[in-house]
Amino acid sequence: MSKPDGGPAFPQSDTWGTNREVPGGMALRDYFAIHSVLAAGILSNKKPSDEVTAQELAANSYKIADALIVEREKA
Repeated sequence: MSKPDGGPAFPQSDTWGTNREVPGGMALRDYFAIHSVLAAGILSNKKPSDEVTAQELAANSYKIADALIVEREKA
């Protein structure tokens, strides 16, 4: 079973006036993950190092994104 992705990050209605959501684009989970990586870099105020691998950073960013989606669904 796949994890909830939070739906589209930037939902759009079709252009024919039926107000149906158009599929495609970035999922909210991906959007959150990207921004958590950016925030980690800004907040750490450190230069890149070998202490954290790219794989660890990616895994952690999706853990943060998943937590954000869970909290968002509570509201």
